[in-house]
Amino acid sequence: MRHLLATVDQHFIAGIDHRAYAIIASPAEKSSTIFELIQENNAVAKEDGAKENGDDASNHRTVQGVAAKLIQDNDEFLYFAVSRMDKTICIYNIPLKQSSRQCNENDTSRKTMPIPVHPIITHKTTKRCCALSFATIASREKENSNSRHILIAGDFAGDVTGFFIPPGKSNSTYSKKMKRLLLGHTASIVTYVKVVDDVCFGENQIKLFTADRDEKIRISLFPDTHIVEGYLLGHTEFISSMDILTSKNWCVTCSGDDTIRFWDYNRHCEISTINLKSNNKNDSVNKDSSVYQEDNEQHEEGMNVDEVEVKEDTVNGKKSRFTPIDVTINRQGSLLAVAFNESYHIDLYSIKSKQTNQKNDVTVKLCERIEFSSQPLAVSFLSDNSLLILLSEPDFITKYLPAFTQTDGHDKMTCKTYTSNMVSSYYSDFRSILKSCKVEMPCSLLETDTSTGKFKLKKNAQEEKEGFVKHEPW
Repeated sequence: MRHLLATVDQHFIAGIDHRAYAIIASPAEKSSTIFELIQENNAVAKEDGAKENGDDASNHRTVQGVAAKLIQDNDEFLYFAVSRMDKTICIYNIPLKQSSRQCNENDTSRKTMPIPVHPIITHKTTKRCCALSFATIASREKENSNSRHILIAGDFAGDVTGFFIPPGKSNSTYSKKMKRLLLGHTASIVTYVKVVDDVCFGENQIKLFTADRDEKIRISLFPDTHIVEGYLLGHTEFISSMDILTSKNWCVTCSGDDTIRFWDYNRHCEISTINLKSNNKNDSVNKDSSVYQEDNEQHEEGMNVDEVEVKEDTVNGKKSRFTPIDVTINRQGSLLAVAFNESYHIDLYSIKSKQTNQKNDVTVKLCERIEFSSQPLAVSFLSDNSLLILLSEPDFITKYLPAFTQTDGHDKMTCKTYTSNMVSSYYSDFRSILKSCKVEMPCSLLETDTSTGKFKLKKNAQEEKEGFVKHEPW
């Protein structure tokens, strides 16, 4: 499982093949700056990465996961993290003022060449990591107001580790003293990590959400991760993605069981489910999905998800299930976007909720399907409610602005390509840079077994059960 897109405010980081790029927007100047996050040469990591994956050394730098966060110390810094196949994690920081100044000074050259940024520290890990999230540990001493920033990484052995981030540009290397094991998912694979600041019963808390291959989401307090607040249980396959909305106490997850589930994470209960395997024959969704390009406006009536029949898609001549690989929810809690494995569309759902008897009553309706000529790999809502979509080549990146209208008392949605000068400019610059590098995006973010064609994250419960019975020691 790979996570190749992370956003903060209007900025984002994208993992493109073995490269990583940070796009920092400056809405005031109606401009943006493109940075390339460089990996330092490391012969040991290269050798280990190639050996573990049984592949040649050319694939050892493939990006596995990315993360981004805006941190305010003496100045505003954007922190980025990139994990790669060679079992390294590189951490970068870029001052916002510096990026704005560089944008103005290099306005011509930036269109053809990104600005290189080197890591402030590189950590080596024992296993590959695809789940990354930044966190801050506040000082518990009243006289000391300094906070420590760390990167939390979940790996393929089920361990969740915190890596300390040095202040400033230290350009230091890995040290055992700079990491700490936070928790473990026994004999599993951590597929997603998220840290959120939350208010629970009037008390400020930092919660650490960790999802795994074994169908569960664990909620721990942070930094006291030995305190397990609860679990979100209900999925029957691996968790592929997760998003959290603290204003409504929602956690939204998608899974290899082809469902999307809404949870109230304070009460540790499921409040709504979207079943993508519905076989209702009375489906009234328009089967001829519209293609949405710039200045092309089409829409259809929202439908209750209980009536939605999700058909199988055809990829390379083969039928493929719509296994969801990424979900994102906007800040208002009114829209949900879903990307699917080896598919050429994303689905947009409208969300309506009301509080009844101290419970969340959530209604979700499929209101739009957007199709692309390139395969969507990741989705994320930005702070202005626009939807950022990472695609395979040759499009790579695009941005949509969903909006609701009312006709005859029914909600309808229009979804247009975001066409502001700033967006169209730096997206075209970004695409030009990627095309000149001749990068290749993956066909699937889920690793498959070449002999069986099944997802590696997918467990065969029957085989495990038979193996256990066969080797009973008693």
